Amino acid sequence: LDTIEIPFTVPADMIAFKLIGTSMMPGYRPDAIVVVHREQRRPLESFYGLEAAVRTSDGRRFIKTINRGSIPGTVNLISWNDLQPIENVRLEWIGEIFAVLPPSALRPIGSLASFRK
Repeated sequence: LDTIEIPFTVPADMIAFKLIGTSMMPGYRPDAIVVVHREQRRPLESFYGLEAAVRTSDGRRFIKTINRGSIPGTVNLISWNDLQPIENVRLEWIGEIFAVLPPSALRPIGSLASFRK
């Protein structure tokens, strides 16, 4: 779990996370940084078919493609490299992706919560 320094100032309404795992390669590499809007700005339905940062009702955090679940009020979270979606989960938060930075653009500076893909 790392705090990282990015090569520009993140606006106050955004937050950056360091990614771990390979489920969304090649688009999202391990140790890349994803910058997302801190507050959910659009309704859930507007994210169907799109990639976003999410936090599930049980506290897990991912970068995934969001699809409508088969149970009302739920979603399926799809990985590029995993054939099994995470099905029928409820989301507490969706962070719209603003930017993705490669690992080479970063420099470690301490410890903070990472973001699990």
